[in-house]
Amino acid sequence: MARRDFEDILLDAVPDNWEDAYDDEDIDVSGDQSRDGDDMDSDESSSVCPSISLEEEEDSLVEKFSGFDVLDDQEAETDPSVDSTADALDTALSSVFTLSERETRKIKSAVSLVDIICGEFTPKLVNLINDFVESQLFVIDGDSLVLEILSSPGLDFKHGGQYLHFIYLVEQFLQYFKERDGLFHIVFFKCMESVWLKTPAMLLARQMVILHLQENTEVKVLTEFDNWFGGDWKEYLDGNHPAFMMVADGDTKACFGEDNVLARFLYQSLAVHTVCQRVNIAFSSQITHTVTKLFGYYVASYNRHRLGPDFQKYMKRIIAVQDLVVGILKDDGKVSLQCAQTGIKEIMDLLQACPIEFRQHTGYSMRTILTLMACSDALRERCNSLQKSSADYQDGHGSVDREINVNHDLAYVYFVHCLLLGSLPLEYRAQNLSEEITSRMNSEHQESLEQFLQSVQRSLYAGLVCIQNMADDERTEVLPTERQSIADIMDGRLFYRLLLQLYETEKLTDIWRTGIALPEELNDLCKKLWRVIIGDVNSVHADTSTDSTAQMQTPTEAAEYAIERGDEHRKGSSFVPASEGLIPVNCELVRKYAADIIDTVQNINMNEDEVKKFLEQGEEFDTKYGWQSTKEISDEFANINDGSLLTRLPEDERERKWQLKNKQKMARYMKRFGQSLQGKMFGVKQETILVDRKQGKAKSTQKRSQSSKAKAIIEENRKKDEEDNRIRAGRQWNHLQSSFMNDVKNGNYILPISETEKFISDCKSDAVVLKAKLALIEYCWQMWKQKRITAKKEYYEETVIATHTMDIEGALLYPVKMFTIIQEILHTYKPESQSQLTDKHKLELAKYVHNLGFTDMAKYILNYTDEEDRQESIKGSRKLLSSETEQKFRIKTSSARFQLHYMGHLLMRDVRHDPDPRVTSFIPDTWQRKLLDAVDKNESALIVAPTSSGKTFASFYCMRKILKEDNDGVVVYVAPTKALVNQVAAEVTARFKKDLPSGKALCGVFTRDFRKDALSCQILVTVPQTFEILLLSHKYQDWVAKVKYVIFDEVHCLGGEIGSEVWEHLLVMIQCPFLALSATVRNPEDLQRWLQESQQYKKEKARQPCGSKNHAHLNSYKVNLVTYHERYSDLEKYVYLPDVPSTPHGLAEPLSSSAKTNTKEFQPLHPAAVLSFKQFCNSGFPDDMSFSPRETLQLYDIMVAICSELETKLPDKLKELEPGTYFKGERSIITRQLAKAYERDVKKELLEWRGNKKGKEKVAGVISRLQTKPVQEIKRCESEWSNHTSEYRRMIACNFIQLIEQLDAQNKLPALVFSFDRKFCETLCHNVTHILEEREMILKEEFYKSDAGKKAKKGLAKHTKVLKRERDKKEREDESEGRWDDTSPISHDLEKYEEEIQRKCSFASIGHHNQKDLETILHQLRYTKDHLLKRSFKRGIAYHHAGLGNKWRMAVENLFRTRYLKVVVATGTLALGIHMPCKTVIFAGDSVYLDATQYRQMSGRAGRRGFDLVGNVLFFGIPRPKIQRLIMSSVPHLKGNFPISLSLVLRLLLLTSQSDLGSDAEHKALCLLKHPFLRYDKPQMDSQFKHYFLFSVEYLIRMGLLDTNCMPQGFAALAARLHYHQPAVYVFLSFLKGHAFHSFFNRRNEAYSDEEMRKLVLVLANLFGRKPILGSRRMAYLKEGRSSSMVVLEKLPVEFENILMEHNQKAEKTFRLYIENVTNEMYHRALQAKLPLSNLDFPSTNHADETNDACLPRIVSDLKQTRNEVKAVSIFSALSGLHDPLLNASDVAYVQRLPQEIYMEIGHVPILPHRPVDRRNRTMDLNAYALDFFKHGSSKIIMKENGLESGEVFDSLKDFLLTIKAISVALCELGPEDDGVIRAFKQLATQYQEKFNEEYQIYN
Repeated sequence: MARRDFEDILLDAVPDNWEDAYDDEDIDVSGDQSRDGDDMDSDESSSVCPSISLEEEEDSLVEKFSGFDVLDDQEAETDPSVDSTADALDTALSSVFTLSERETRKIKSAVSLVDIICGEFTPKLVNLINDFVESQLFVIDGDSLVLEILSSPGLDFKHGGQYLHFIYLVEQFLQYFKERDGLFHIVFFKCMESVWLKTPAMLLARQMVILHLQENTEVKVLTEFDNWFGGDWKEYLDGNHPAFMMVADGDTKACFGEDNVLARFLYQSLAVHTVCQRVNIAFSSQITHTVTKLFGYYVASYNRHRLGPDFQKYMKRIIAVQDLVVGILKDDGKVSLQCAQTGIKEIMDLLQACPIEFRQHTGYSMRTILTLMACSDALRERCNSLQKSSADYQDGHGSVDREINVNHDLAYVYFVHCLLLGSLPLEYRAQNLSEEITSRMNSEHQESLEQFLQSVQRSLYAGLVCIQNMADDERTEVLPTERQSIADIMDGRLFYRLLLQLYETEKLTDIWRTGIALPEELNDLCKKLWRVIIGDVNSVHADTSTDSTAQMQTPTEAAEYAIERGDEHRKGSSFVPASEGLIPVNCELVRKYAADIIDTVQNINMNEDEVKKFLEQGEEFDTKYGWQSTKEISDEFANINDGSLLTRLPEDERERKWQLKNKQKMARYMKRFGQSLQGKMFGVKQETILVDRKQGKAKSTQKRSQSSKAKAIIEENRKKDEEDNRIRAGRQWNHLQSSFMNDVKNGNYILPISETEKFISDCKSDAVVLKAKLALIEYCWQMWKQKRITAKKEYYEETVIATHTMDIEGALLYPVKMFTIIQEILHTYKPESQSQLTDKHKLELAKYVHNLGFTDMAKYILNYTDEEDRQESIKGSRKLLSSETEQKFRIKTSSARFQLHYMGHLLMRDVRHDPDPRVTSFIPDTWQRKLLDAVDKNESALIVAPTSSGKTFASFYCMRKILKEDNDGVVVYVAPTKALVNQVAAEVTARFKKDLPSGKALCGVFTRDFRKDALSCQILVTVPQTFEILLLSHKYQDWVAKVKYVIFDEVHCLGGEIGSEVWEHLLVMIQCPFLALSATVRNPEDLQRWLQESQQYKKEKARQPCGSKNHAHLNSYKVNLVTYHERYSDLEKYVYLPDVPSTPHGLAEPLSSSAKTNTKEFQPLHPAAVLSFKQFCNSGFPDDMSFSPRETLQLYDIMVAICSELETKLPDKLKELEPGTYFKGERSIITRQLAKAYERDVKKELLEWRGNKKGKEKVAGVISRLQTKPVQEIKRCESEWSNHTSEYRRMIACNFIQLIEQLDAQNKLPALVFSFDRKFCETLCHNVTHILEEREMILKEEFYKSDAGKKAKKGLAKHTKVLKRERDKKEREDESEGRWDDTSPISHDLEKYEEEIQRKCSFASIGHHNQKDLETILHQLRYTKDHLLKRSFKRGIAYHHAGLGNKWRMAVENLFRTRYLKVVVATGTLALGIHMPCKTVIFAGDSVYLDATQYRQMSGRAGRRGFDLVGNVLFFGIPRPKIQRLIMSSVPHLKGNFPISLSLVLRLLLLTSQSDLGSDAEHKALCLLKHPFLRYDKPQMDSQFKHYFLFSVEYLIRMGLLDTNCMPQGFAALAARLHYHQPAVYVFLSFLKGHAFHSFFNRRNEAYSDEEMRKLVLVLANLFGRKPILGSRRMAYLKEGRSSSMVVLEKLPVEFENILMEHNQKAEKTFRLYIENVTNEMYHRALQAKLPLSNLDFPSTNHADETNDACLPRIVSDLKQTRNEVKAVSIFSALSGLHDPLLNASDVAYVQRLPQEIYMEIGHVPILPHRPVDRRNRTMDLNAYALDFFKHGSSKIIMKENGLESGEVFDSLKDFLLTIKAISVALCELGPEDDGVIRAFKQLATQYQEKFNEEYQIYN
């Protein structure tokens, strides 16, 4: 059977009831087999949920687990999958004699099971920090961290252990997270200690890192958990909700030298258990980083990894086996903590007898105490061991006394080495220990040494554990206060070096008696401490026979010793330079940029012949094959599909007419598309732009002021117009009132209310509007009375407790309408308008609010006070206020509470009322006018405002300004996605119209695969990458000079993961003002200051005589910062929690009316309910967390309730915040600004509670109260659904149609549904379409089965026959005229009824489109292949993702904006700036790509300004911790990128060398190089940038792409053309120049075979299609032999492999020049010997002034002579023997070995390894997706077998195809047409394009 896709299997094969049992707190962890959950039949489960079309196949993973039931008591045959791991386990289990056969079988079965589950993980490479910055905790498994560091290449643990280097690597790893604002805990499980017991050196390292991090850093380290399946750990997870847990992948080979199967099992079971606990995991071995980002492979816990039936049973058995495995590992090694505790006490007792001056000595440290204890314990242990075996030694192994003396010597040397650690410079400890040297030691001594070290390490470990377990006061009293030495407790290599020196002089005998010469300050300390050891050991061996153990004596005066050292010791290892220096260049750009360091760099003294060797590399190739490699080729712009060619009219008249007709159709379509983008508020008509010929000319005089007579005439005309409008409106109002007079008399007020509302919206007369509003209030009052009279209750209880917006539209609809109108009247008719709003009107308004029970509001309206002086009150006030109102009409709450609770979205906003002549469509706010002012002044601006706030309009104002100036100026609009490009282009077309000269266009488009009128338009809409092409190409600098303004939309992409550096380049390079827009920039001040700095540089250059001529005004260099923080509309958040159907039902049946309007599934989520107590106490509220007025009131009421429970009296501040008290007097009419002020005051009060213990108790109570109901409901829903499915996607699919119907009934559509899985988007759309189609069919069948239907159908059939006979008769008589009408009343009735059925089975509505426009849109898609969307459109639903064709995407966007489509399911394509206003945004399911930035962008689509007053955000199928993280997480700070790359340097040099603009191009390049954003944050890196720039130039020269004048040569143009693919492009050029391609493809006429084409794809896939494969899952297909794909990419052919090796060697040699020069500069500045996280300083030499050897003790001077002198290696890395000649730039660990002051990413090295490697230098296979697709052309097979998601497949294949086409086009221009290589690439480009088009149904 075919193997099923893993995600599909989980929808059917996962057991339906295991999750509930497994999640219970009382889970049996003892391994008891008796508690098995009840199985539920899968058919019953599928009957509850509809089948979702995810291409289910026959096979199931159940087969994989079927053999694991052998764990039952009865005998059974072992499963074959268990046998596959038996051999690996035999060795580990063979020494365990206590294991029964059944226990052995259990272990083998569990190990195989965990292997299979982990093999099914599908990790995704994500930026780990992006989503979790500052706000969300994540957890690092400490033992995984230890395993990762101990597996690091270069860390020496062979010679006793290099612990300081180990601690340095740990801190370096953690610092990656800390410096990127990561918040984490480290947890060490006690059970994992068993992994290290057999290796004392590593066991000690584990304990060292625990105590060091606890004592010397602020990192929280947790060690109290026994294991990960206990209740305490589950409680920790529930309380902290970590974003993810970092774990190891289980590979232990690099650490232990072999595959420790049992240890691997523990690591893997931790990963499996973590995922099953709904905690995501990230693998520690795959961490990579850039200067601002941290990437890792991440596995999301979507409940998708719970496999097979009875999975909870398997988990219990795994847990039971874990206990068994831990027991086995613990039996291998035990350490006595009791002895260590006693040893420390004895040592401290002996030290107490020493003078206090001794204990204050600098050498007296924690390390000293532990060393004394360890030496004493080791000697006691060795003496005891030797005594027991004395007989054996006397027989054949020599004297026991001699062995004891050797151990004494070892102890003394070890003791001396520990004393040296405190004062010896780290440089002297960087010793060379080659295998040749260490092998010279006597094997007998080596054995003693290993045993001694193991004893010492076990003692040190036990001592550290005892110290950790001591209470703080005990530790302070007994131990030294110093803690730094814990990080440097021993140095194995230094200890070995001392022993080797003594061994070579045969002094390794009784050295403990004679002593060693030490530095003067240590001599006395050494003597005293050695006496302590003597005293401690002698106290144990005092009665021992002198024959076997002579009493240890105090050493005599230390004697000097002479060491005959070999030459290799004296020489050490000096820095070996990679080459003599750099090739001297003569380039002005290089000189100006790197002038301050270029003189410090050594140059090569090369003669002309040597230089020519580099400069003439391509001439031989050109001569041999007839190529012109130096020829300038067309750039990417020229090779992109040119849509403007379609607009050039052909000469043929017929074709001309056809093309003109199509052009008109496209223009109409674009116009409609643009018009659909206009909302109610911003809707504008198309504007015809006329060039202002007077623009720019100075006006000599101001306008003359108008005469008083003219003013009087104007005023008189205005009043006359107002009076005419009033009379006309009055007549219309009177007519309207008379039209519904009968309805009013009959008590039917629904029609009068709706008609009056329409009249008010259209009326122009304020006076008549006032009358209409007063009448509308009366109608609403009467409707309220009717509802109350018919109500069963005395008053509405729900009016007090309602929390949903839908309640407003139900019970309290009419009071809300009344209050809203009263607010509008009081706000509009201010005191200055007293002529319109009379006292009579006020008295009438007061009567209504008084009758509603709002007496306080009535007093405010009447200006009534309780004081005696009431002269200002309106007449009749007292009588009105003293009158009684009927209780049933009253609303039992205050007016303030009523407004906050029910009218939050309707509150009046304090907007400006003074029009701005620059904007005619609306009245801009103050912050928006600042934007207009900046544009008017030709200044730049950075605009940061929430989504839907109205910041984009400034872009169109800027466009209008440039369009009016002339016909040449250009505005460039930079958008991040093609979808946004299409939208902006359409909107520009719809907004503006301009008559331009021939050859000019108003708007153009330029993307990577399409362009139209790009260089001939005035408004260019483009993406960043293509705009950079224009800026960096010398061909288009004339066009660049015309650019007057650049608009950057979504500028926060500057901090993105892909292409972010391009945004940075553009912002710096442009020579004109700009507007940068974004809603999610967290640090706008930093960004503005950086931009202003670069603009200032441009300003200074422009003032120079040879400066840029593009700018006319110096003030255009100012960068304004405009920020606005408040959304126009509130977002109310809900969690959708559907009930599980009690009985199976068909979802084709429509929901009942009560089910549709039911709101219990919509659980409101207060924003503060996601706060955690700890986080709130530390950080308060997140910056962008805002409340709606209702949420603010809810928070206040809970604060009052908590205070009432904990205190006897409410605080005065809390009383003042009571709404009735806070909002009084002038505040009685609550505006939105007043509500926001109230929100700030309530927040401030809650924040102040954090200041004391009592207050924190109240804070905890408030948060707990807010969380209680949501948490309970979410847990209930998860528990209920876990009995039916554990896959979130099935739950969503089961309830999606119900959710949409409920939202439709509650008037919450249209809705956008976001899911990052393309396949799932299509599935949801397909399911709804299928259900609605089935529902329509059922309803029609039911109708035609009814009597009425049968009768109608029978009558129609009879009538049709009659009509047919009459028609046939008239046709024969030729009397028919025109079209024959064969309709009948019966057919009309049937059509009407069928339309009614269709409306019930569709969410579609005509909306803003008329039927003709709708048919036009659908007509344009008539020739496309049958598509799911054609059916879905009829149902009002569609999907949208990047893999959808452009026509379909635009159609979906257009139909949704016009409200025809009510639901669109989309990926992230609609997140960035796309204008898709909706009422509700639904997040359907979790994804690793759903982070804080995406959440804010997506949720911002709801409640758009000008469309809806409130937006709704709905979480569906997302875990509660993820919801919390999304709301709580702040968007990350924008930081810079490493600014320089090889390709950028090449393109800059091409620009400056070939451009005609001279200094202007040079200024652009210098501005980009000198002002990277990263330099603003880290100015110390400026020197490294310059060094890397020089290295890049050097590399390009050595590659033959530049000459010594930095002029392009060879294949420079081709390298620049393929700049996206660094460093692969340079390897490709090496293949080309190395004749590798020509050796395979040399035929000039014949077509190449498929096999030859596959070989070419293989080569290109190894260069441009590199995707590493993680885990063992993909290899299963190869083993099973069922794969249609290769999956694993083959290696390059031998010819190419050799050239690749040669290229890498050359690149590495050149790259070392960069490291050499940077480290030389750093070396002279004295590199720091400081740990990166704890900042602990260690002794280091001063490079400029080292102590003379003659002044040093002999032992120190000898160490100085034998050290490895390093520069390019971190001094901590040098402790493990790493030195400069050992550096390998292709090694991933290379970055870890550089000094801290040098920043480097592995991507900076232009080396392409044969296969990628991880941090441990483990080779990873490459995915063969590109080659596999060329073989079978199926994207589905790629998804299934190669493990890529649908969107990833499309994007990857498209990028690979574009690369092939780019190479093919470029090569065609460089070589002859019949060249074999050129023909091969042309053939491949054609064939790959055909396969791609066929698979994705792309038709030209």
